[in-house]
Amino acid sequence: MATKLNSTSQIQKHFPQYGNGSVYLDSAATTLKAQSVIDRMTHWMTSEVSNVHRGGHKLGNAATNVFEQARVKVADFLGANSSNEIVFTRGTTESINLLACTLFESERLTPGDEIILSQLEHHSNIVPWQIWAERKGLKVHFIRLNKQGELDFEHFESLIHSRSKVLSLTQQSNALGVQVDVQKFVQLAKSKGLLTVVDGAQSVSSHPVNVQEMDCDFFVFSGHKLFGPTGIGVLYGREDLLNELPPYQGGGSMIDRVSEEGATFLKSPQRFEAGTPAIAEAICLGEAIDFVNQLDWEFVAQQDHSLVKRASDEIEALGFKVFAKDLVRNHVVSFVHDGVHPSDVASLLSEMDVAVRSGHHCCQPLMAALGVGGTLRASFSIYSDENDLDRLVEALKKAKGMLL
Repeated sequence: MATKLNSTSQIQKHFPQYGNGSVYLDSAATTLKAQSVIDRMTHWMTSEVSNVHRGGHKLGNAATNVFEQARVKVADFLGANSSNEIVFTRGTTESINLLACTLFESERLTPGDEIILSQLEHHSNIVPWQIWAERKGLKVHFIRLNKQGELDFEHFESLIHSRSKVLSLTQQSNALGVQVDVQKFVQLAKSKGLLTVVDGAQSVSSHPVNVQEMDCDFFVFSGHKLFGPTGIGVLYGREDLLNELPPYQGGGSMIDRVSEEGATFLKSPQRFEAGTPAIAEAICLGEAIDFVNQLDWEFVAQQDHSLVKRASDEIEALGFKVFAKDLVRNHVVSFVHDGVHPSDVASLLSEMDVAVRSGHHCCQPLMAALGVGGTLRASFSIYSDENDLDRLVEALKKAKGMLL
């Protein structure tokens, strides 16, 4: 068995953009790309280009094989029962839009039914449900945060009744880094007959994911949050449920037969992949998973928690308020200062070559619950180290001195 990557210095060698003079602390927005992924993309573009699932020539057959191998890699990575449960999309956002659209167009949701979300959700796990709820006459409810900043399980219990049909929940907050015990929420939801959707956009690069253990019906994530390319995402769904849903789009590759009278459609996953897919991106997502499988997850967790704790303590010592400081968080430290606007601090940090994000982080309901318009967010990843944190703290000291 190959030795696992169990030091930050080892991991950093796999990321050519790391160490270029700037400090990248915006990995919750998108991760840096692994060298193996870059090399795989280049090799595809220079030596392997062909379309998939059409034509009988060697290049086409080879392209189809590596494309479908990528699907198998994703299925194994998530612990799915079959690669038929893996649908390639453009990203987490499209995966949730696909689900919302097809669930509302199916007979599973009818006027008066209710969807349960939470105040932690990214807009991508709010707006698609709201759009279709408004069109079809359904209601959307939000699980509140408790005083500690966790999702209030008792409030969730109170929201469930006979018209509750879907729970869609993040596994890890992109704005706060807070972990959610989704298995606990999913277990109750399924016992009450709800379909369960888990947004894993942030969690897939934090720790191993197993959809069977989680027992969710659907799981979504994006390749660019997992050291892979943009433009590729995944919708995992139980095969029986996916085959119940109507097509999301029409076109080539997803049909069984077409006549002047109408069309019949293939089963999952082809049913939901109309047209030419993001072939290179899917293959490179498979390559990213090969890289991730080399990680020592125990080391990754220890390093991440160490950075988050130290960052929280040192940023708080500078007079900033750190949100969810006492909760288990991955990758993210979110903070504000009463005397300065987050965007002003972020701009000054950028001038010092320290990249953080400021704003509402596509989480306006969460910001409203926290009583702020936005925060500063420093988000780490597997390649981040103590030197990055030192640069951040020093830059914050300078920015604070300039603004106050």
